[in-house]
Amino acid sequence: MGEKSEKSAHFKGQELTVAEPSEGTLAHFIIQGSVQSAPDDKIAYVDITANRTVTFGEVRSKLYRLAHGLVQRGYKVGDVACIHCCNIPEFVIAQLAAGAAGMTVSLCNSLYSSYEVAHQIKDSNSVVIFTQTDKAYVDKCVKAAYDNDSNLLESEDPQPVPTNVKEIFTLSAEKTETETDTKGIKLSHYLDLLAKDEAEFNSCLPSVSVEWRKDRCFIPYSSGTTGLSKGVALTHYNMYYQIHQILGLVDFQSKDAFFAIPPLYHIYGAIVSGLVCPLRGLTTLLQQRFDFVGMLKGISEYRVTRLALVPPIILALAKHPVVEKYDLTSVVEIMSGAAPMPAEQIKVACDRVNPNVKMTFTQGYGMTESCGASSATPPDAPYEYIVKGSVGIAIPGSELKIVNLKTGETECCGVEGEVCMRAPSLMQCYLNREEETKKTIQADGWLRSGDLGYMNEDGYLWITDRLKELIKYKGFQVPPAQLEALLLTHEAIQDSAVIGIPDEGAGELPRAYVILKKDFVGKATEKEIQEFVKERVAPFKQLKGGVAFVDSIPKSAAGKLLRRVLKDQYISEHK
Repeated sequence: MGEKSEKSAHFKGQELTVAEPSEGTLAHFIIQGSVQSAPDDKIAYVDITANRTVTFGEVRSKLYRLAHGLVQRGYKVGDVACIHCCNIPEFVIAQLAAGAAGMTVSLCNSLYSSYEVAHQIKDSNSVVIFTQTDKAYVDKCVKAAYDNDSNLLESEDPQPVPTNVKEIFTLSAEKTETETDTKGIKLSHYLDLLAKDEAEFNSCLPSVSVEWRKDRCFIPYSSGTTGLSKGVALTHYNMYYQIHQILGLVDFQSKDAFFAIPPLYHIYGAIVSGLVCPLRGLTTLLQQRFDFVGMLKGISEYRVTRLALVPPIILALAKHPVVEKYDLTSVVEIMSGAAPMPAEQIKVACDRVNPNVKMTFTQGYGMTESCGASSATPPDAPYEYIVKGSVGIAIPGSELKIVNLKTGETECCGVEGEVCMRAPSLMQCYLNREEETKKTIQADGWLRSGDLGYMNEDGYLWITDRLKELIKYKGFQVPPAQLEALLLTHEAIQDSAVIGIPDEGAGELPRAYVILKKDFVGKATEKEIQEFVKERVAPFKQLKGGVAFVDSIPKSAAGKLLRRVLKDQYISEHK
């Protein structure tokens, strides 16, 4: 921790006034930037995995007509479109078109199981799903929309619950038919939805108006500690303000080429790769599935200038021998977020990527509930703060403070407490969760992050721990409570607790501690339980840290799981 002082740990970023637009939607604002004016032949997106490019001309042609097609189909302001898809250019086209039609976009993790997709489409009241043409994805969405059993995540007696999904549209470069049993749900390729290729549809957007501070633009989902993920309602103005905050931090220019690890369904990927990059006319590289060597090839071939990475990938840049085989000297900035960065590896990674210049390394901090970034290291940040792991100062338009966990009073600099933030970009609410919203956002507008940290006298923030106990696996958030609830549906398990155990490559691995029912002691196996979970959750939530059979699980007098005791015990045993 830092040196304690009498100065209050409450700091404001630079003043940022952002006037509310008088018409259109957030998507109109984005599209009327460089998407509308960039040369037809300029590359907008590169799909590294498929080795294909999509130009701004192609984006415009399909985007405008898709937006009109949605309006002609009867979709309107307030309707929700769920996008369950990996990183492909058509994801962005669907996202912007739905937004331009006035719809709210619900971003769904592409790795989710059908149970998790079902929870999200019901919770968000989605009426349309966009997914990729792969049969596995289509089958997953049909099961979620029609024959769903998402209650398996919460109940021992799962029953299908109807959803309001009317149509599923598949996404791919060319029209492709997907053979599957649709259970009566209308399934078609998104190209069939495009309005006619006529001037009134291919050169302008639909005329749509929203209430910028009231109507919801995006509903990403945030991993909670009480079970299933929660919908984070973000208005058009929340997103609009955050975009201006980011532009105040990073000087994105149309000549830049950009690559980001955070996927398009993640709040950072959605804002930067899906909104800021097309707004500024950048060439943006996407990967359907992360591949380290593929990333290096793409950076070298397309002369990428800015990277947004997560700590495990930066660690690989610092250590992996294959890095030496590629020319990465076009890179001038690396941005890091999603998890704490091992400070000693920052300089090594930057020097290996581009030894010819003094690289800009921007460490940031934020959360889905804050609509992305709340703090970041400025270009003139003292080097010693960066290498010691600071996540920077309050970004323009934001405030940060550290509060005492018991009293709620603002702490002094150098004293650890809960990190709180305030800005016009903060979420409107947790969807359908009034009480949880009240617990997270205070009456005076401060949002409680659930993270522990401290600030020094210069306003620099350090994150020291997580009150929320979320497990961070390669930047993905894994809520232990969801896995614990799932484990309790297994016939052999009496009680369970899940923690994250340290792992150099992944950050943390989910590990379960289970008490078996008397009749199953000596019969149930670790592999059996791991397979049970594997079939029901996304890959990053699997029990890759193993399963331990125990006689008791530490709990407080009130019955609350003491996961920290288990984690300390594990670390002590594996020193």
